[in-house]
Amino acid sequence: MNRTRRVILLTAIAILMGGAMFAAAQAPAEKPDLTLTLKIGDPKLKDKVMDLGVGAILAGRTGQPVGFEKMIDEMMPARIVHVGESHNS
Repeated sequence: MNRTRRVILLTAIAILMGGAMFAAAQAPAEKPDLTLTLKIGDPKLKDKVMDLGVGAILAGRTGQPVGFEKMIDEMMPARIVHVGESHNS
């Protein structure tokens, strides 16, 4: 392929790619992935705040300390266990 044809071919590819990128930028936003906004947990516990200590395991409903074995027993029937943590530094 001679130089002129190569330049024309590369220019055409660049124009097509630029057009495709412009079209993608103008495309409507995709719908959000609803699995990322899955409602989980008891709505009554939303925004509940508890004072925690290092290594503390507290019951969400009562805020009272729970032993490790009791926590495991209560989690066993659950299909999903969501574990969170908080950082203040």
